[in-house]
Formats: sequence, structure tokens, C-alpha cells
Amino acid sequence: LCQIARVAPMALAVASALHLLLLLFCHVQLAMAFNFDPVAEANQLLILCVMIVALVLAWQFRDRIIMALTGDDRIHLDFNSVVWSFFTCCGICDGEWTRCVTRYCCMCCEDIRGHNLLRMGGQQMGVVPTAVQIVNIVVGDMPKYRRGDFYLSVETGSNPPQVTSVVENADPKAVNFSDTMLIKIRRSLVEENVRFVVKELNTLGSGEICECYISPMKLLKWHDSGKGPVRLKMDPCNRRESFTFPSWILLEVAEHKEPGKEADFDVLVTSADGKTRHRVPKDFKSQYSLLDSNGMTAQEPDEDQVGKIDWTKRTKRVCLGQVITILLLASVTFITTRIYCFSCEENYKEIAVFENFNVTFPVAKDKAAFYVERCSLGGNVIVKLSQSTWEESKRAAQKVQNGEATAPNAEFPAALNQFAATTTPPSGSNVDPKCIVTEEQVLQVCSNQPVGAHVAGLDINLVVATLTIPCLEQSCKLNSLLEHFDVVHVAFVLGMVVFYIILLCGFNARIKGLEAALAASNEDAENKYDKMMEALVVLGSCSAHRFPVLTAEKALKKFVNLY
Repeated sequence: LCQIARVAPMALAVASALHLLLLLFCHVQLAMAFNFDPVAEANQLLILCVMIVALVLAWQFRDRIIMALTGDDRIHLDFNSVVWSFFTCCGICDGEWTRCVTRYCCMCCEDIRGHNLLRMGGQQMGVVPTAVQIVNIVVGDMPKYRRGDFYLSVETGSNPPQVTSVVENADPKAVNFSDTMLIKIRRSLVEENVRFVVKELNTLGSGEICECYISPMKLLKWHDSGKGPVRLKMDPCNRRESFTFPSWILLEVAEHKEPGKEADFDVLVTSADGKTRHRVPKDFKSQYSLLDSNGMTAQEPDEDQVGKIDWTKRTKRVCLGQVITILLLASVTFITTRIYCFSCEENYKEIAVFENFNVTFPVAKDKAAFYVERCSLGGNVIVKLSQSTWEESKRAAQKVQNGEATAPNAEFPAALNQFAATTTPPSGSNVDPKCIVTEEQVLQVCSNQPVGAHVAGLDINLVVATLTIPCLEQSCKLNSLLEHFDVVHVAFVLGMVVFYIILLCGFNARIKGLEAALAASNEDAENKYDKMMEALVVLGSCSAHRFPVLTAEKALKKFVNLY
């Protein structure tokens, strides 16, 4: 090519073009031989690039997207919250019963008396937030030339931002915020830094002036050591202008003692006379009357009469919600794992069938489709899994009738046998022997997949692409183990549904009984009131005609003595 270029440069261009065409032709032939479609792969690559760009933009403007969808600028969920939800079983086991232990067994330890031991342990682990007070807040040398209306905003993790009151017409040289802020932070390395940002209130919206990020571990360290006020440097949000002095914030991390609860209804009220603790709802409501927005006394149901009904309704919602939570967690976990393992086993079964037919890997798409259709290996995974579950249910029901069932299967209803017998399709008789694979063959393919075979996985069809979750080597053994729990899972779901219905009917009957008793009590009170008014009218008439000396007060006393 170099010699041709010296003689005829145009010939070099033609030779290079022919060389590129030859390379392209060879690549196309190789792609066709190895079942590779360059156009489809280019489309997949283009779709992947578009999805990556969309995800980057969504992450960059996530606060605006979340604000448009939920009305809030953040998602109130983080890693520590997930860990704490796992430890407490989504709030079912919250450890409130430990307050009974600390209330009576820890009389000498005021720090833990009446507190939740599980929550205190979570605070030490860093998965439960610890409340601290931020006091003596002063911000100075702000990057502003004029006076303005400033306020401080504190953002802690996934919690909503907290703001102080607005200091009007303040000098940016030093602004003193007299508020005491109570923030909750975790003793964890994965916790996000606490953001302190000073904002100026404008006619339309507000603008950020300066900010600083402080580690929650550092704040808790200052809290535990009892260190006084600290002055921290703040960075200007608008760096286009430079100022002589850097902005700073002075704050003090003070201790906040949470009072321990000594009863289900435990209200601590601080007044000029001291602290008063109320544990009886009726006494608390009688001392602090309910007022409306105009300051007038508002009507409120009696605590003794309606309190049991309200407590029963609340307990009903909590119990039914816990039953639904347990049912969803168990069922979703089992079904998801079962579908994944079953899909992996079906993929490995296809590879084992290809080995029986002595097909060279990698298998072309047309050949793979031919053998899959010939051996009836295709189809929807969920449908095939449902058919397998019904077959297992049918065999379990037959064991129940024959008296061969184990203890878990004995609880399965025998009526399922008739339903399974009517819904199970008959198996065909003309089946190629090479289409039949044993469990040992499938396990062998799982542990030692042939070279060149396609990667087995669970395909999830998205709108613009297909997501493939690769299969693990232990998926086949796990699927063989989970097959024996299909009937147990169905029985568990039916049992939980029946238990839910029983709870619902029981709570509804209890509420109706309490409401009927309340209605009867109100009716008796009305009857007594009517009789009292009639007796007062009669007594007043008698007093006026026969006993004119009796006054109204004496007549009322006489009436009370009569009744």
C-alpha cells in the first residue's frame, strides 16, 4: 500500500475502501455464524446510552422530580431506617414492652428508667436517631452588603428541613438566632452530613446565602464531651463575589433528655408551677378544656363512654395491618424466589436438552427455537409454575385421601383434589426421548455450564429494553427444595386470609357491642332525664298549691330524697 501510495494516491484510497469493505463483510459473516445481529445490538447500545443519560439527569434533578410527584423534595427513607425496620419487623416488634421492665426494675438508674431498651440499643448501634439541641446560634460575616430578613435552615438526612424564625432587618455582620432547635441525628458513618444553610427571605421565594456541612459523628462527639459553643466556617453559595472575612456560624450542641414513658397515656406539661404528669386521659381533658379556633368551648365525646370504642378501632387497624404485612412479606419473598429459581432451572433444562441433541454451542436462534418448540420447553414461566403448583397440590390431596400425608399436608383441604383434577391438562404421549432430562443432568449443567452456551437468567421485559438477572449456581438446588413448600405456602395464604376474616368479624362484633351498650346507656340517661323533669313539674305543682312555704331549693332536696 505504501508503494501504491507513492505512485498513485487515488489507488491507495480505493484499496483502503476495498479493505474496509472486506473487513465489514467478514464481520457480518462472523456475526451471522455466531448469531450476532449488529443492528439489534446497536439499537440496544443506543437504548442503554439513552437510559444512562436519563438516569443521570433524573439524579441531578431528583429533588424537583420528587417534588412534582410527592409534593416534597426528598424521600424519607435511608439505609439506617431500612435496617431498623428489619430489626423491628416493620414496626411490629417495637420493644415498647421493655418500658415495663425499666419502669420497675431500674429505679436506681434514672437514665434508662421508663425508656425503651430496644430503641436505646438502636441508638448505640447508629440505626436510631438521637435527639440533640442546637442553642446559642449566631451567624456572622455573611456575604451580603445590605441588611435583610434572614433565617437558618437545618437539614438532617431524610428528615424534613427545620427553620428558625425570621430575623428582620438584620445586619449581615452578625445575626443572633434566639431559637432552640431540636434535631435528630444518628451515630453512624453512613449518615449524611448535617447541612446548615442561611437563607434570605425575598419578596418572591428565598435565596441561599452561605452553608456548611457537619458530620453527625462530630456533633455527637461535642454533645458527649459537653463542649461549649464552637465557631465553624461557612462557604458562600454564590462564589462570584469575594469578601474580606469568611462567613461563620456559632452554635452549641446541648443535651436533650427525653422523659421516659410510665404509661400508655403519659403527658408531661411544664408550667409556672412546675412539671405536671398526666396519666389518665379523662383528668387531662377535664383540666384542659377543648377550645375551637375562636376560643369557645368545643364539644368532645366523653372519655369513659367512647374511650373503649376508640381503643378497639385503633387496635383493629393495627392488628389487621400487621396480618397483611406478614402475609405480603412472606408471600412476596417466597413467590419471587420461587419464580427466579424456577426460571433458572428451565433455562438450564433447555441447555441440557441441547446437549442431548448434540448441538454445538453457541446455538443459533432458529435452531434453539426449533428444539424449544419440539420439546415444548417454551411458555410463560408464571403459567408453568402455576401448573407445577397445582400438580403438587393434587398429589398432596391424594396423599390426604390415602392417609399418607405428613402433618403440614394434612391441613391442606381435600376439596383441592377435585379442583386440581379438573384443571390439570393431560400429558402428551408422543414425546422425543431426547427431550426428557433427569434432575442429575440439570444439576450437572447448573454446576458446569457448557462452553459457549448462553448465560442462563431471568428475563424481565421493560418498556425499552430487556433486563436479564443472571442465575446462580445454587438456584437449581434451591428450586428443588422450594418445590416441597408450594402446598405449605398455599395453605399459609389460605390460613392467613381466614385468620384475617376472623379478626375482622371479631373486632366488628366487639365494636357493635360497645356501640349498642353506649346507645342503651344514652337511652337510659334520656329516660331518667324525662322522669326527673316530670317529677320536678309534679313536685313544683304540689309545692305551689299544698306547700306554699316550700321554696324551690327545698322542693329540689325533697325530690332528691324521694329518688
